[in-house]
Amino acid sequence: MEVYEVEFVTADGTEYDYTIRADDGSILSFDQDAGASFPLNRGDSLIEESQARQAVLDRVPGAQADDVRIRLKEDDGRMEYEGSLFYDGMFYEFTIDAYSGGLIKWEAEKASR
Repeated sequence: MEVYEVEFVTADGTEYDYTIRADDGSILSFDQDAGASFPLNRGDSLIEESQARQAVLDRVPGAQADDVRIRLKEDDGRMEYEGSLFYDGMFYEFTIDAYSGGLIKWEAEKASR
C-alpha cells in the first residue's frame, strides 16, 4: 500500500505528523507534539486525574471515562499524566502536563484488526 507521510510545524512550534493512504486519502495515523514548553513551577498544584481524563474525552467525542487508561508519572522532574484510549476503531496515546493540563503529546492510529 502506498502512503503519504506529511509533517509540518506551526508557528508555536507544535509538530504534526500524518500517514495518509495514497489510494483513498484516509488518515492511517497522526501525532501531535506540543511545541510550547511548560514552566517548571514545582510549587504549582497538580490537576486532578479526572481533569486530565476529561481533556482526553473532549478530544474524542463519544468515548467514555472508563475507556481511558491513565497514570501519573514523573518525567525529567516534571509530573505528567500518560495514557491511552481505544475507541471506535482508533487507538490513542497521550501525555498531559499534570500542572497546567496542557497537551504535550497526542498520537492516534487506526487499530489493526
